[in-house]
Amino acid sequence: MKGFQAKVYPTPFSCTINPWKKGYLGTFGHPYFAVTDAEGKFEIKDAPAGTHRLLVWHENAGWVILNPKDPRDRGKVIEVKAKEATDLGKIDLKLPR
Repeated sequence: MKGFQAKVYPTPFSCTINPWKKGYLGTFGHPYFAVTDAEGKFEIKDAPAGTHRLLVWHENAGWVILNPKDPRDRGKVIEVKAKEATDLGKIDLKLPR
């Protein structure tokens, strides 16, 4: 998308007339991202084979997979194999109280 730069955090936006209507815009320097469905499932098609970090962000929880000893260490290291599905299992989401 022209006019947007890749950022570490999603950019919030809201309606000036109805402020409860809000959303977040994620901008990436690559095409490998997804938004979960109603059941929390997602698929990233055509991800290249190799070792990658899966980053998960939630509007209330922030970064979901985070190393508490080093906040810069985000994501889950995963191995994507050529022409195979990678099942990540369940990723726990702990919302702040």
